Amino acid sequence: MFDDILEFVAKNKQKLIEKIEKLKKETKEEKVRAHWIPYKPEEKQDVNIAVEDGSYNYIEYKGFVLYALAAEAVGYINENLLIKKCIDVDVLHPYKYTEHRIRFYMSTLEKKVALQILSNNNVDFFLLDGSILGDLIRPAAFEKAPSTNDREFIEKKYLDKIKASLEKKEFSRIISKDFVNEIYSSANLEKPLDSIIYLEYLENLLTVKELLKYEDKVIGISKRSQSTSYFPESRVPDIALFESICRDVGFSKPIPVKLEYIDRYKRRFPIMDKEIREIPLSLFYARFGKNSTVLKFEYVGEPSVDRAKEILDGIAMSTVEGYPYLLRKAHREVVLTQAHIEQIAKILGLYERTGREML
Repeated sequence: MFDDILEFVAKNKQKLIEKIEKLKKETKEEKVRAHWIPYKPEEKQDVNIAVEDGSYNYIEYKGFVLYALAAEAVGYINENLLIKKCIDVDVLHPYKYTEHRIRFYMSTLEKKVALQILSNNNVDFFLLDGSILGDLIRPAAFEKAPSTNDREFIEKKYLDKIKASLEKKEFSRIISKDFVNEIYSSANLEKPLDSIIYLEYLENLLTVKELLKYEDKVIGISKRSQSTSYFPESRVPDIALFESICRDVGFSKPIPVKLEYIDRYKRRFPIMDKEIREIPLSLFYARFGKNSTVLKFEYVGEPSVDRAKEILDGIAMSTVEGYPYLLRKAHREVVLTQAHIEQIAKILGLYERTGREML
């Protein structure tokens, strides 16, 4: 079959290439260049930098899900290497929205392991692997699945417990999992499973909000992005346009990111709605080396060219081949492959059917 696919590609190669090039040219080059500021970062010495990253994998059996996830924060602080880790291996049962839930678990632990370093160390820049905005508005099809009564019950009974755990700096595990059995067997809830998932979502949101208290330190960095904030008329993401057109070292003029736009989808945050929407976020794109990868940067604060330069100057010293070395190190150490989760299953003696045995 793959031979047939290769034959199809060969026959349609020129058509596909022309289609790609046409997409790139929809936005005029001079319009893209108008946003770009040539700038070679001034490498700063003695900057305390830390990063986080996470990974997960799972096996979905017919009656339950076995998952493993890991989050790691790595810091180079006062010329010392500091590493903090969070690990979770568990079973989802009963389960629903499997990948969404595990991704929320990973996101929560990534932020908590970051808080382990931020709350106890003098950090100048903490680099998040990904988007701050994405963490806040990450799609969650289940967040409003429970009825109003179920949501109110969950918030009244468990929200303060989650908040208390964050105040006590319990930054090593998923607290909402402590209440799964209690919620699932509750006679007061119409949809216990949806209520469990709703509480997990709330814990993730509260953890992100806790992290953003360190607003002058936290920077989101993304290698990929679908954002068209700079060129909303384009069908090509901003990051692809800057990468293909602006080859020199530099950055784009920072612009604001408004959380208000979620109103178009009639979506509100279930807690702290006004408080979260008022968080000022800005973004810009930058490359550290000529023709190196363009990266997306997000920070808490108003758009500022000086702030962008401060961020780039601060982390330039720790970049290798145009990418922060510590982020690459954390990613390589934390990755969980299919082989890893299968080995965990063997250790546990799991030989349950997955439903894929006949394939």
